[in-house]
Amino acid sequence: MKNITYINAGAGSGKTYRLTEEMAAKVDKKLCTPSQIIASTFTKDAAADLKKNAREKFLVKGLFTGAAELDSAAIGTVHSIGFLYIKKYWYKLGLTASVEAITEEAKMSYLNRTLAKAVTDEDITHFREFVETFGLQLSQSSRPDYDFWRSLVKSIVEKADAFGIDDLAESEKKSLELAHHLFDPDGRFAPLNITTKSENELRTMYYDCIERIFKITRKWRKLFDTFKEEHGLIEFNDMESKFIQLLEYPDVQKDISQSIKYVFVDEFQDSNPKQIKIFDMLSDLVERSYWVGDPKQAIYGFRGCDTVLVQSLTDKIIDDKNKGINGMDYDTLKVSRRSVKPLVDTTSAVFKKVFDGYIDPAMITLTAHRTTSLPNNTPALWHWEQKKTLEAGQKRATPSKEKLFKSIARQIRDIVDGNHDIKYVIDKDSGESRKVKYSDIAVLARSNGDVTNITKALIDKDIPVVCESISDVNWKELRLARLLLNYIIDDAPLLKAEIAHLLYGQETKSVIEKTQDVLELSEFEKLDALKEQLKTLPVADIVKSLVVEMDLIHRCQKWGKADQRQRNLQALIEDAKTFDDNASAIGEASSIEHYLDHLDQEGVKVKEGFFQDGVHVLTYHSSKGLQWNIVILCSLDNDPSKDMPAKKKFLGGVNHCRVSAPSSAALYSQYYLTCLPGFLKTAQNNPSADISEELNSEVAFQQYWDRQFYEERRLLYVGVTRARDYLITTSLEGKGIPWLTASGITPVIDGSGDFRAIWGKDPDITESKFVSVKDDGSYTKAAAPADYLQRKDNAITTTFDNKYVSPSKIEDSELASRVHPNVLYPVKDTAPHPIRVVSSSDEEYDIMGTCIHNIFAIYRPDIHPDEMRAKAQRIIDAYKMTKMLPEVDGILHSIASLYQFMEQKYGKAVKVAHETPFRHETGGQVVSGEIDLLWYTSPKECVLVDFKNYPGILGNVLSPKKDEYVGKYAAQLDAYDNALRATGLDVKAKLIYYSVLGYVIQLDM
Repeated sequence: MKNITYINAGAGSGKTYRLTEEMAAKVDKKLCTPSQIIASTFTKDAAADLKKNAREKFLVKGLFTGAAELDSAAIGTVHSIGFLYIKKYWYKLGLTASVEAITEEAKMSYLNRTLAKAVTDEDITHFREFVETFGLQLSQSSRPDYDFWRSLVKSIVEKADAFGIDDLAESEKKSLELAHHLFDPDGRFAPLNITTKSENELRTMYYDCIERIFKITRKWRKLFDTFKEEHGLIEFNDMESKFIQLLEYPDVQKDISQSIKYVFVDEFQDSNPKQIKIFDMLSDLVERSYWVGDPKQAIYGFRGCDTVLVQSLTDKIIDDKNKGINGMDYDTLKVSRRSVKPLVDTTSAVFKKVFDGYIDPAMITLTAHRTTSLPNNTPALWHWEQKKTLEAGQKRATPSKEKLFKSIARQIRDIVDGNHDIKYVIDKDSGESRKVKYSDIAVLARSNGDVTNITKALIDKDIPVVCESISDVNWKELRLARLLLNYIIDDAPLLKAEIAHLLYGQETKSVIEKTQDVLELSEFEKLDALKEQLKTLPVADIVKSLVVEMDLIHRCQKWGKADQRQRNLQALIEDAKTFDDNASAIGEASSIEHYLDHLDQEGVKVKEGFFQDGVHVLTYHSSKGLQWNIVILCSLDNDPSKDMPAKKKFLGGVNHCRVSAPSSAALYSQYYLTCLPGFLKTAQNNPSADISEELNSEVAFQQYWDRQFYEERRLLYVGVTRARDYLITTSLEGKGIPWLTASGITPVIDGSGDFRAIWGKDPDITESKFVSVKDDGSYTKAAAPADYLQRKDNAITTTFDNKYVSPSKIEDSELASRVHPNVLYPVKDTAPHPIRVVSSSDEEYDIMGTCIHNIFAIYRPDIHPDEMRAKAQRIIDAYKMTKMLPEVDGILHSIASLYQFMEQKYGKAVKVAHETPFRHETGGQVVSGEIDLLWYTSPKECVLVDFKNYPGILGNVLSPKKDEYVGKYAAQLDAYDNALRATGLDVKAKLIYYSVLGYVIQLDM
């Protein structure tokens, strides 16, 4: 290791500027040509950005030939650079000249497809018994987690690759030793209250599980190595390992010494140990290396970055410089060019305390390049606090994250609409003041769950959003698409019935009984024709053809949430294309069967909005390297000082451990992994006090805890430094800001002043403008798009109605005033049978209603109760409603009671139809939707029932003065009535069933 200049570059200090300046200076002084430069970046996007900025710098300096030659420079990720030399020296590595690379995604796809080959029936039996003995459940579900072992195997593969662990024997040994330390004493499993096995049998089962997981991993790795060898493939892990191998050959060393003069490394702090070894070896071969990094932004420990190694190496470079050894040099960029002065000064003062004793203060303090005030002297630091509010039915006021997210959405609307003190930002390119756009704003959250909930709150306010999320395959349109894919494979009667049920709402049983009628449906004629055309096509073409030819995007609109469903289907098409690309990369055929397995395992990644002018909602980790004018920090209620969450993750996962701490004499250490299968039933369960205490003395856990604890501080730094103009923190009243407190900051939230010391008290810390926020719901909603518009009448007018309307959107106050609600059920002197609902957020009430509705839709009185209960529970699990709807029997009793009442009141039904679709044109408008339940008393006569899931009190439903008044649904039921009568049906009665309350109300008009 020699001739290295380490450049400490804090957030916004211009590291890209410095890197490109150094490159241009070397070429300008004719010390090298662009082809004699290696520049390593962390991502492909960063490489493209670096090359673009370098070209601009060369052109500014008049280096036109150099700018043209930049394409010959090795600028890319360490993997891509290593691959260049592997392709050049393939014969030294025992590879073929046609060696090709596969992506990590393709590797994981191959792992998913072939993992079964490494597992025996005995293994599956053991894992199933393990799950049922310990009661392991899927996250946010009551279903057994039979695939728990898959995630552990995948994690071992990923971490072993990242840390260069080729032989897993030591990892298996250390895992078993750790398990014995934790569980050998009698009684360690006693708190789990497992009566089916003895303590000794439980221990034996647990140790056996660990051995099987390592056995499967070794077997799969061997299969994968054979596969790569047979197909001439290498993966990212191979690129690093084989590049290191090449760098040990004298002739390769000579080649690089003669052809490369300078090496530049960006984001050095994110390098894993093998990558650091590569940069170390390259430094011995070139004239000088420039390593640019910031230890405060090392947040990728889970990807293999060893921050202790990075810090030790940085310390060694500084020490060697001070001693004049090996041409080492060190520099710090001291000016922030990104943020306004109050943000820069506050960040410097705060994080000197946060990293005290851990990072040299000289590496933290920056001075601001931007010293002018924001427009109208608007404060740069803000704090929004969600006040406690008393909701209907609550006995005490409480704050909630859901309310906070709604309030944040309201504040963002006000900012962009010009109804807030924050009205202007400074444009990054022009430097001029301008009005705020949605794309100027980012909302950062700690978890994907918070990202999802924030996104929903924004969309509910008609705010465009840019984010990524995973949609599971339980969305109705994705279920339909999967059924259609299955139909291409095999057109079984039950499959036809399920498709027909989704397309038309027909009962599965009746469809099976009328097979010939189903076969004659035009959709199945079309499917049968498509089947022959599509069978031999790639999956991506099959998926796209089914979505387009079966008109799924239009069909799914009748199920509500049309925008989200359309995004899901578009994402499905993109996902299938990626699947095909990955299959091609690993030399495997792309099949529908494999793709269906992929959907079950991975879900579908959905970009929530394709708006250039949208609010960015993302995790703190995903925000690294980005910047916005306004940054809103959420999830500050996360408390990293609590060790129990870390202990639970450690006890149910795979983690790496260094054999020895880095030192100047021995920087690089060997690593091993610990794998501990989860034994706690759910995420809500904690390990016993004995196990928790024992963990504190375990070296592997101590290293894990240190990584987690300090990475949280670095993650906070990353979030804070994304802001250019305004930084906004958020909290719930009475909850404090645990993340700040655990990081060594003392926030002052309580008080009465307009400004408060949210970031602590210090002369260099600017106080934040304090605002109590709420969402009163009053904003101008954007007009809903229509397919086209029609005139209200024949007169010349500029007033138009939507051509297509949903019954639920029809309002008629005059009709509502004539309604006489008549409670039919429960009958006099009997009690209702309400559904038990555990109170939650307003958003979850909507999901709850959909969940109950779907259970009612699949209810059939002739199905065995156990089967019906299992189906209902699957729906509750799919909607993650196990907490809010804890009693599945209560829901089934509710719909069974309705059926009993209907039979007593109107007689036995000749047919019961759920979710009956209709389309009715009247007066130039087309009313279309679905009717929840039709109780046919004869082939030409029925009773119409609409389901409502209002969880409040009956008095509000019956009072014309209340917003919840049942009369407001009269126009909706009237639209259903008109559509049914147009088909020749006579509607005997129009009823609304308030399922949660347990009341049936007839609308008399």
